[in-house]
Amino acid sequence: MCHQLIKSEKMKKTILVLATFVASISFAQVNQYDALKVIPEGTLFKGFHTVKKKADGSFSAGKYDSKFKIEHHNSMFDKLYAMKMVKEDETKEAYEFRGPATNHYTQPSIIGGSKTSGYVILGDVVYRLQKINDKENPTSFSIKSVYIRVQEKEEGKKLSMKERLAKAKEAMDYPKALKEPDHKAVLNEYFASMAKLQANTKLTAQEQKELDAIIKAENDLVANINSRNAEWENTEGKRIREINARDNGQKGDIIIINNTGSSVCLVRAGASITLLNNNKRDFWCSDIYYGEWDGSSCTTNKKSLLVSENDCGKTVTLD
Repeated sequence: MCHQLIKSEKMKKTILVLATFVASISFAQVNQYDALKVIPEGTLFKGFHTVKKKADGSFSAGKYDSKFKIEHHNSMFDKLYAMKMVKEDETKEAYEFRGPATNHYTQPSIIGGSKTSGYVILGDVVYRLQKINDKENPTSFSIKSVYIRVQEKEEGKKLSMKERLAKAKEAMDYPKALKEPDHKAVLNEYFASMAKLQANTKLTAQEQKELDAIIKAENDLVANINSRNAEWENTEGKRIREINARDNGQKGDIIIINNTGSSVCLVRAGASITLLNNNKRDFWCSDIYYGEWDGSSCTTNKKSLLVSENDCGKTVTLD
């Protein structure tokens, strides 16, 4: 009976902590724009590494990293569009969009990042997620980092030595209240709640026009980067490879010509390369694989081998 009572009290305490956590983040259908607007730019957070579930059911995080500040970034239409967490001493730079900055133009549940990563703000807690399987409908992801908002000091209040020591220790410890709730469960519940709101939210004609323009600008940016990379590969990069080939006694570059009628995804040395239609490109001698598309961009996932590092001097035409 005593054992049952202790177990019951422990369960109540865990439920209370979880309920307090959930209540404090007010996750239900608060889109990330609204969550970000109430956090002033430059607000400081304590950063912690990924959260992991332990055998006893509680949660732990990696060591305290450092203080981070939150950045707001607007779209070309001067509307809040993305955010970043950066070290507190870093200078703010222009945000270069390399993928969707949100998963919904007006009601996002994920903001910033790339096609497989992003941030989620739940009250005073910011999660940095990675390995998101589908940003439009996130059901699988991992938590890379957790950021806890630094509370402002109470003006005019002097702390005792004991209080100062306690605060110093607290600054280095992972907050206890975040060790007990199941973070993935909280995030999944938030995503499920937001998915219903997103499904019932239609964009206006103007909003759709803005979104189309943003997507085009992002695609143009990626195409421009690929073009500059290709230009470098075929000029300065080629010269460097020729020098290296002479030094190493190699036969020369591998030349790939794309005549397929569409862009081709290639992977070399862990990097993805988009070879445009009617495009010729020189590569230094290395294994080059066909890559995969995630729907709009070339990934580093390898499919089949196209040429090997032993194919120096060859010209390969893709038809």
